[in-house]
Amino acid sequence: MTPPAARAIRATLLLGTALAFWTAGRVSAAPRVSDAAADSLTIAHILDLLRASDSTVCELAGRALADGYGSGGIPTDNAMVRSVSAMRRRDIAGTPALGVYRAALRDSNRCVRNIAARVVADADSTAYATFAGLLTDRDAGLRETGALGLGALSDERAIPALAKTVKDADLRVRVMSAWALGQTEDVAAVAPLDGALSGDAIRVRVAAARGLGNIAEKSAIEPLARALTDASPDVRRTAAWALGQIEDSASVRPLSAALHDSDAGVRATAVWALGQIEDASAVAPLAALLKDADPSVRRMSAWALGQIESTSAVTPLAQAVSDRDVEVRETAVWALGQIESPSSVAALVPVLKDQDPDVRETAAWALGQIESADAIDGLKAALSDPSPDVQQTAAWALAQIDDDRARTAVSQWGPFARARGPHPRIAFEGMPFPMPMPMPMPEPNGGVYHFRVHPHPHPHPHVRVRTNVHVSSDVR
Repeated sequence: MTPPAARAIRATLLLGTALAFWTAGRVSAAPRVSDAAADSLTIAHILDLLRASDSTVCELAGRALADGYGSGGIPTDNAMVRSVSAMRRRDIAGTPALGVYRAALRDSNRCVRNIAARVVADADSTAYATFAGLLTDRDAGLRETGALGLGALSDERAIPALAKTVKDADLRVRVMSAWALGQTEDVAAVAPLDGALSGDAIRVRVAAARGLGNIAEKSAIEPLARALTDASPDVRRTAAWALGQIEDSASVRPLSAALHDSDAGVRATAVWALGQIEDASAVAPLAALLKDADPSVRRMSAWALGQIESTSAVTPLAQAVSDRDVEVRETAVWALGQIESPSSVAALVPVLKDQDPDVRETAAWALGQIESADAIDGLKAALSDPSPDVQQTAAWALAQIDDDRARTAVSQWGPFARARGPHPRIAFEGMPFPMPMPMPMPEPNGGVYHFRVHPHPHPHPHVRVRTNVHVSSDVR
């Protein structure tokens, strides 16, 4: 078992112990103690347990209190974690429970202190003065907690103070201040974050780039473009993501240059950003990356070309449907379906015989999007595919084609040959479409998420989520 997994289990057990305490307390003290008072006792007990745990366990368990169950590796189907999270989500404004968290804002334990800051900021919109006071405290840990609270409040009044603490002598205060500036989503925070991008600490530069992406103002393009040449790949990757958040064509040139970066993660994120911007001038450089050595870059390039939906991408994508990587093939097929060019049919019909059923299924969907009679014979053959999902998607695709041969093929297909009811075209009207969306989003405590949704002719498409997330010891 990996250390993060072991710590997640320990965190869940810790919360389970706390929940048992809470449940027993409610049973034994129900006639004498109100729910609010019982909750405050439980919270105080949980914070005691967190103080005694190591920082990572504290963070994982604390996220169930501060962010909701399921974050940071805690199982979403764990009943104990859900119950503790439900207790957290109750309105605690004006209750003894909020008082427990307020008292913990100056706790000696950093993890406990920062959990309390998140909860207080969420429950008390008038807490600005409290956090502003912490931001000027002599203790660096309290200044960090003050910055966290102000960021959680997303209050633009804090920008002048945070512009000072983003230059603080303490690294953690600088990182948290940069994050908080981004949370304000105010253009006035661009200038101090621009300055932070020139700092000597990688973590501060990453947080500054992330903040500029949150603000998503055009004035941030120039400093972020400079950050694409930073010595740290983490900074370059986050800067590329931020430019994708801004979604302005002025970013195409610097992002196109980043497609040649030595780091595959930077290249993939720059590709994602160009897909977000959807500017046709990016088609040629993106098409070149369909031959990149890294499959994640090739996959992302196919996705981005599908986002742009330019017919000039059909030829390179038609070549990519034969890629050795199954997910590259599938995403290239999806992209051709997005573009909906009849010139794609000749490349897509052979893919109906791909060795992977997901690729065949997506090819059938793509041909349904194009609605060309040239695909009828291939789709008719796919009605006998070993995979029921491929069969159903091929039937849906035929139903989209305005041709008597296609209508006859669908009406003679097994499920409809015996059916009496609406025309197949109407029956398949609610067909969900596949959306293989690789989305690299460098969150403060996150990694890269890949979402892939596959087509099925019913109202509940299959969703597959792959994640590459690292666990951090910081609580935000």
